[in-house]
Amino acid sequence: TWTYNHVITGNGIYTVYDCAHKGLFILAPIKQLYVGRNLSYLNTSNRGEYIGQTIGGTEMYGRYTATILLDNYNYAGSPFNGDGEVVQIGNKVTQLGNFFFEDSNIDVFKVPDNCTIIGEYCFYNCDSLESIDLNNVNQIEARAFSGCQNLQHINWGKTKIIGDHAFSECCHIASIELTDIDTICQYAFANCSGLKKITIGNNVKSIQQLAFSSCYNLHMASIGDGISVLPKYCFSSCNTLQWISLGANLSQIQEGAFSRCEQITNIEVKNITPPEFDNVNELSAINKFDATLYIPQGTISDYEQANVWKDFLFKQECEIPEYIYTIPKIDETEFANKNVTINGDLTGAIINQINAN
Repeated sequence: TWTYNHVITGNGIYTVYDCAHKGLFILAPIKQLYVGRNLSYLNTSNRGEYIGQTIGGTEMYGRYTATILLDNYNYAGSPFNGDGEVVQIGNKVTQLGNFFFEDSNIDVFKVPDNCTIIGEYCFYNCDSLESIDLNNVNQIEARAFSGCQNLQHINWGKTKIIGDHAFSECCHIASIELTDIDTICQYAFANCSGLKKITIGNNVKSIQQLAFSSCYNLHMASIGDGISVLPKYCFSSCNTLQWISLGANLSQIQEGAFSRCEQITNIEVKNITPPEFDNVNELSAINKFDATLYIPQGTISDYEQANVWKDFLFKQECEIPEYIYTIPKIDETEFANKNVTINGDLTGAIINQINAN
């Protein structure tokens, strides 16, 4: 058994090879690790058994590492089930790998500038995580933040793809506003029980099935003009959904999109051509004698003849009244206050070996 106080890999190291298919420091209780600036990919394997920096599949250090220093980004937190002290991830890092922070005690995190991908299960079940700044991330992979039950504040940055189940079961997210996302994958926000308001901007191009299903406290959803198809079971089992606005280019509503949404009382449809339903019984749970349908000027005759829409007793050719909901503000000092500054270059420092057996 070897215990190391400090391990430093210099900036000249590009690749770390394994030893008989084992990680170089797997299960070694390293207290501080500094990785040089030219290693650029973080990864793990075996669902978090080994927390490591990977080049070509090589796990570099074990899950019991207490402090990781990667280049020049500082973060105070605990990446390894409470054993960690400081995570410093530099701007050379381009990807946070699968399971990297799984089950950790991180509470606030800002993704480094050059990181564009967050891997599967990367922050899975990080119960202490409250705020995440995605910075320049382009793609969030499957279940990356699933089960982060205290996550409340998200800075979406340049995110384009939100993967399957990426934020499912994040029960403290109260409001989502997505403006520049390209694709929201299936189950992306499913079972977010604290979610009350969803705003999908006009630049969002695709929403996949069950994306917002079982958000039991959702009250309001606004779908932008970029969406042409509302997919199967998109809002299924959103039992308290009351207010819905559908964009000007929506042409198809697939089966089950609003199944078990019995409390809808206000629907706005911006398309001058009534969207078609895959299932003519799609809105059968809604009381169409009480609910109000808001439609564009001059389209009353078209909606009076369209399947499902014609069943609404109250139709108004005007915009839907504004839904009032206060979006919680992000404390922008929160990220800065959590950072720890470490001065000096650790490259070339002495490696201390303790308790060598």
